[in-house]
Amino acid sequence: MNLFSKALDLNTIFVALAIGFALVLGYWLWNSIKKGRLELEENELELRKFLERNPNDAQAHLALGNVLAKDSQRIAEAEAHLRQAIVLKPKYAMAYNNLGWLLYDKLQQYSEAKANYYKAIEFDPHLGLAYNNLGVLYEKLNRSADAVNCYWRAIQQSPKLAYPYNNLGSLLRNDPARSTEAEQFYRKAIGLAPQWTLPYKNLGLLLAKDPNRANEAEASYKIAIELEPDDPWTYYALGHLLAKNPIRHADAKAYFFKNIELAANRANSYYCIACIEATDGETESAFHYLQEAMQRGYDAEWARNDSDLDSIRDDPRFEQILNLPKSPML
Repeated sequence: MNLFSKALDLNTIFVALAIGFALVLGYWLWNSIKKGRLELEENELELRKFLERNPNDAQAHLALGNVLAKDSQRIAEAEAHLRQAIVLKPKYAMAYNNLGWLLYDKLQQYSEAKANYYKAIEFDPHLGLAYNNLGVLYEKLNRSADAVNCYWRAIQQSPKLAYPYNNLGSLLRNDPARSTEAEQFYRKAIGLAPQWTLPYKNLGLLLAKDPNRANEAEASYKIAIELEPDDPWTYYALGHLLAKNPIRHADAKAYFFKNIELAANRANSYYCIACIEATDGETESAFHYLQEAMQRGYDAEWARNDSDLDSIRDDPRFEQILNLPKSPML
């Protein structure tokens, strides 16, 4: 059964780029400060005090830029500190890399981001993270072959870096002939970074394509939930997986409700619950949740043609609900 296929937006690159700035840079942050000089626990106040005493310390400017970049309201200040790190230390490869990521991820300035990644690689040809981030940029520009080359270069230079393995898996995941390779890459990423949730999510997506591996997909999603219990996406993906099995509909609804509790955009989960209720013959409940979805802006045309709603389609309320305006209060 092709249940709720439109409601699930699981674009590979979106997932890969959903990595927070902190995740991409966190591994390197501790190494960017000389051991013993500054004990940093993402403490902005400590960094500012340190810079008051040491205004020409490039590594401290880098660290403060990294911290500020996590706040969408302070991107300009973060950029200024990263650029100052480069002024103070013109061959500072990590500063170029981190500035490149900020320009790419926060400001969508792709040409300048690319130039900064090239500078990072020029000054440190062994910086695997810069090759990885350049690969992410090439993916965004639909240059998959270049992205693959960059990911392999990242692995060659930093074989214990998990990111390029995850990204290679995501590039291959939608090719049925290479799904085994994709799985291997995801599992390698998990082995290298067992506390990082993204490879578990991506592995779940891959395994969910095979009905015979639904239990494995469920297990992978549940590990991601254990590691990141406040991430609404995984609850939605797990609900979508279980909704395909009629005997797991109650569990699926529970995960959709958890997504509704956590997510800003709840329309998809309300719609999926409506589909479950309709297929299970719960007409009144189906209309209730369909109305919740429509009032939050769900695609009426998709619902109009969705076979999961066949049992309620001939009811006059169906078209009335599909024509409801989006509520500005929801």
